[in-house]
Amino acid sequence: EQSMVTTPVFSTPTQAKQELSFTLRFTGPHTIPDKHFVLKAGGEKEILSVGRSESSDVLVALPGVSSLHAQLHMVFGPGHDPGPHLCLEDHSSNSTGVRHPDGAVQALVRGGREMLQQGSCVILPLKVKGDDVAEAASKRACFSVDFTEPIVVTKAPPQLDNSTVSDAQPKD
Repeated sequence: EQSMVTTPVFSTPTQAKQELSFTLRFTGPHTIPDKHFVLKAGGEKEILSVGRSESSDVLVALPGVSSLHAQLHMVFGPGHDPGPHLCLEDHSSNSTGVRHPDGAVQALVRGGREMLQQGSCVILPLKVKGDDVAEAASKRACFSVDFTEPIVVTKAPPQLDNSTVSDAQPKD
């Protein structure tokens, strides 16, 4: 498999400082834990790899998934909607699907790109062998994209016990 690495293009200095935070939530028969990512323009992590390779940022160990199946990267749009946005780029031989929140499914072939939005669901691989729907589902992994900030649960600070507070007044 030939792997291509793409880098985001920045049209303004402001864009070079932006970041994109999101969580990938896996659904279906495979127990892949949710993963939170922050892509930083010009930062340490600009592109995420999705695939079967152990070195993938998002590891999906299924037979139909390519070593480098797809990449997720941050892009910036035109002036009316500058972003940043999350773009999926297919690098596979078995295609990648994107089910948009409106239910429409977009099939991506190698080199194809699609912008992901809140609730988009990525299906990989899109092409699987077999006619049985349940069997096909067992050979796929799906993850949705959630751009809301993860909830951080913190322990509440200890409450003061009024019985330990002194009623003493300062002396003159």
